Formats: sequence, structure tokens, C-alpha cells
Amino acid sequence: MAHFEFSAVRFCAGSPSDTGICGAKLDGKSFAFSGIAAAFQADARDCSVRRGWLNQVGTRRIMKTSLIMSKQEEVGDPQALPAQTEEQLRLDLAAAYRAAAMFGWDDMIGTHFTVRLPATEGQPEAFLINPFGLMFEEITASSLVKVDVEGNILSDNGYPVNKAGFVVHSAVHRARENAGCVLHLHGRFGVAVSALEDGLLPLNQTALIIRDKIGVHEYEGPAVSLGERERMAKALGAHDLMFLRNHGTMAVGATIAEAFQRMYQLERACEYQVYTLATGLPWHRPDEAVIADVRDNYGRRDKHAAQYARQLFWPAILRKLDRLCPEYRH
Repeated sequence: MAHFEFSAVRFCAGSPSDTGICGAKLDGKSFAFSGIAAAFQADARDCSVRRGWLNQVGTRRIMKTSLIMSKQEEVGDPQALPAQTEEQLRLDLAAAYRAAAMFGWDDMIGTHFTVRLPATEGQPEAFLINPFGLMFEEITASSLVKVDVEGNILSDNGYPVNKAGFVVHSAVHRARENAGCVLHLHGRFGVAVSALEDGLLPLNQTALIIRDKIGVHEYEGPAVSLGERERMAKALGAHDLMFLRNHGTMAVGATIAEAFQRMYQLERACEYQVYTLATGLPWHRPDEAVIADVRDNYGRRDKHAAQYARQLFWPAILRKLDRLCPEYRH
């Protein structure tokens, strides 16, 4: 078992050319590094950050994330995952919205991310969704709205929801017990590739890893019809990613971390493809044996991929958000 512990000062950020930690002056700092394990402790005072990112003065809280990796850990199965409270899920879902905006995946006030809440005896199944009318960059943990599987508001916090927009998500949550989180985007690159007859091509490494995981749902118009739910769920099947033809992309995961990491791969692969084809030059197709090898040895390592998403990828996203827009936690 490998153990990695990371501690960092929140709200400190500098440019790549800055020296020291976060490009800030830190008093009373101490560092200890040993192999793959690292520990960092600091009491940060007079933390003045250059280049206009943030200017904060005073003692900074220490954010510690302990990451433990074990090949024996079961991942991807909701029954095997540590129980998460509604408060924790609110924080993670708000972070997902902010990170999507950071990557340029948002579409004004359109599209939705949802997460299934822990079951409560005697209560209807519940989910969190974004308030209708807020941009992704405005969403906070407390602004998320709790709804039932039909999109009816269960806990009114003063914000409305796009009930028709929940159709896409309810279809997947209904059909897949392991769909803890569903992400739907109208990203510029994902939409472009969704409209191509051949879809995602094997022209970059990321595409080779995920091509086998993508379902396709044919375009039926704006996805607001309840009758479309069954067809959408059938098109997704056991896949974790899907192209909604001429419309957008979807990612599913047992956790928010897994769904977001999968969406990151899909959107990045689509971006590579759009830029590659835009050159107008012939593109090189890897050897078929290599394509199969990448698919079998990397694309199907679901347990390791989920572990990576939860223990490394997602904590890195949260650290970045805590530097840039910590108010998402409110």
C-alpha cells in the first residue's frame, strides 16, 4: 500500500515563475520530504500574493488531504464507497459546477449536474440539482436544490429548478443504481464531435482509452419529453459516457469525482480531435494492435481509474478551486 499525505495553505497562489511556496512569504515554515510521502506544515502570515490572484493578510487555515491508495480497495460500486452526507455532496457538486465553468464547459444557464442523496427511510428518493437561472460560476453549496425523481422540489431554498431539464438526468438515475452522479454538457468540442457521423476517432491517446465506454443517443429534439427517458437510458446501457447526437455529452459515475474525471477525458479528447481535423492535414491512425492494447490494458481498468479520480484527480480540483473561488463552499 502506498500512502501520500499532502498539506497546503489555502488561498495562496502564485505564478509559475515565482519562487518559494505559492509565491508568498511564509513565516515559520517547515518541510519534510521522503520518497513518495510528503508532509508540509506552515503558519502563513502576511501572505501577499502577486499578479492579482488574491490578496489576503492574516493567518491562513491549513488544508490537509490524506490520500491512501490500495489495490485491494473496491471502487465504482456504491455499496463499497464510504457514506457521504448531504453536506459533503453539496460541496462536491458545487465544486463540479465551478470547475466546469473554469474549464469553459458551461453554456450560460443551460445544462445540469445532479447527484443522488443518501436514502432516508420513509422519504422519497432525492437528488441535488443546480438552481435554474444561475450560471455555473455563481453556484454555491447552499444554492443547490433538493428534488425528487420527477424534479419536484423537496426542500425549498428560494431557488427554482428547470424541471424539464431534469428529464435527462432522471432517465439515468432511474435506470442505473450505480449512477450516483450524472453530468450533462453542451461543451463546444463535445457538441461538435457529437454531430460527426464517425463520432470520436482514434487519433489521440485519451480517445483510445475511452472510446469503448461511449454510448450514443440519437437526436429527438430538446430533451424535455418523458417518453424519451427510456430510450436515453437504453442508449446509455452500461456505458459511463454518452454522446447525445447534435446536442452534447453525458458522463455517469458512482461519485462526483468519477463522473467529472470521465467528462474531463471526453471533453479533452473531443478538443484534441477538433483541433487536429482543423489542420486539414491527413491524420495518423495508430496500429490496430496498439488501439486494442490501449483499450484492453488502460480503458478497462475501471477500478484503478475510479481510485485515481477519487484520491488524486478530485482533491487536485478542490485545491485549485480553494485557491481561486473558495466561496463555492458557502
